[in-house]
Amino acid sequence: AAHGGIAAVLGTNPIAFSAPRADGKSILIDMSTAAMAGSSVREAIAKGEQLEPGLAIDAHGLPIRDPTLVASGTLLPAAGAKGFGLAILVELLSGVLTGAGVAGEVASMYADIERPGNNGHLMLAIDIARWMPLEYFQQRVETLASALVAPHGSHDVRLPGDARWEEFSRSEWEGILIEDHTLVHIENLASDLGVPLNWC
Repeated sequence: AAHGGIAAVLGTNPIAFSAPRADGKSILIDMSTAAMAGSSVREAIAKGEQLEPGLAIDAHGLPIRDPTLVASGTLLPAAGAKGFGLAILVELLSGVLTGAGVAGEVASMYADIERPGNNGHLMLAIDIARWMPLEYFQQRVETLASALVAPHGSHDVRLPGDARWEEFSRSEWEGILIEDHTLVHIENLASDLGVPLNWC
């Protein structure tokens, strides 16, 4: 919804960026500009969980806690007017500038599979070497990273991406974890399509 509005006008319009580190485990930020990502809503539905207050509203502007009702209402922007502004930035760069659909011109890949999605993306890569040597950049990133995760009393501060890198390492050694409800969907789909599954 627009900040102060009650109708869905923008997608969850994520912003993602990363910065390389010397150990290869880049800082990774991937966030929705909505108060909650659409995938998180679907996960809450699958797990039978309620939403926290302030994430979604119904068509009358009343708070929604039941994730199954979000489709008939809308998610709110993250951080109020600030999240709304960031969502507009993504829409301008990834929709307007690219010539893709904007607002209601984008089809849902979950609810409207009969027409093309018409969604756009903007990707920007910065050649660090044009600014400074990569090694020096990485040293500066480490200075920042050390300051961010310096002891904060009893609080545990982690860099964006740390949990993903830990899961990546675990998956390399132990295999990829799949939640039970997702596994059931995969097995049912494979059965419907006659595809044999040879799980290790």
